[in-house]
Amino acid sequence: MSLKSSIKNIVPKFALNWLRSIKRYLRERSDFRYDRRRYRSFSNRLWANPSILSFEELESSIFFLSHAIEKGLSLDKRRVGFGKEKSNNLVELLSKYSELGFPRSSSCFINAVSVLSEYLTFQKENGVAGIEYLEDFLKASETEKTVFGGTITLTRSGLIQDAKGDFISISNSRHSIRAFSNIPVDMETVRKALELAQRSPSVCNRQTSRVHVVVQKSLIEKILKIQGGANGFQDSVDKLIIVTSCLKGFRGSGERNQPFVDGGIYSMNLLLALHYYGLGACTLNWDKSRKQDQRLRSIMDIPDDENVILMIAVGNLKEEFRVAFSLRKPADDVLTIHE
Repeated sequence: MSLKSSIKNIVPKFALNWLRSIKRYLRERSDFRYDRRRYRSFSNRLWANPSILSFEELESSIFFLSHAIEKGLSLDKRRVGFGKEKSNNLVELLSKYSELGFPRSSSCFINAVSVLSEYLTFQKENGVAGIEYLEDFLKASETEKTVFGGTITLTRSGLIQDAKGDFISISNSRHSIRAFSNIPVDMETVRKALELAQRSPSVCNRQTSRVHVVVQKSLIEKILKIQGGANGFQDSVDKLIIVTSCLKGFRGSGERNQPFVDGGIYSMNLLLALHYYGLGACTLNWDKSRKQDQRLRSIMDIPDDENVILMIAVGNLKEEFRVAFSLRKPADDVLTIHE
């Protein structure tokens, strides 16, 4: 008889269950502490003194601020004078980036210069003063204005045609859209997109992703106020999709991140499906505190066993509209080959 069998015969069943619970608790605590230590060690430094930031941290900060300005430029009603502080901070980061000898040929640098060029043109056309620092930086940047960052103008007919093409056309033509028409979105079209999204892979095919579609305008307004990322276009959002992942489908601390993995995969498939069916969509992240998460649940019937993954603002396309257009890193920048 093995030692394990002997212990089972000697120790009462309730005691074995208690020991298993203690073991599981200790393992979970260790695993979550491991995540917390690594997160605290390598994140939360994006707003530190640029002089102490690594290339990766500076790059992320530059992309972050560039996109914040891009979003403002992509709105239907561009606000004259917006983004002065962000553009000034971006110039400081780019200057430090150059001083540290990082390559001006990188996607983050070229993208940022392009964004700032469009931003400067818009503000000058509207008579905004106090942006001489921007002109001086761009003159000294020795980088010509490109179309790699900023905004581009698209048409409804052109986008729909591309969305019905092959996968390359579908993928390259999908954008976050922040300008919707006032035509209501047909729920049947949303259902068709959800049926396509159901093809998403999930761990052991457990299919734990859940979808909450908010239709009531007043409720959409309350939710977007908590989310905070739809300023400038929230009034045009016709439907709001909240993607969640049911925790009941997972087990053990080894799967502690799996709800977000499966929910993220599902969300990308849903975004492509909405694009295929000719709807405009904009992803809205859910990087909120415990209190904000609880506040959302207090106004929404989202079960406590579901993790909120993200939100998607949905609307019908206008005949012509602007979108943020960011230069993406080349594949070689993110590739590591292990031989």
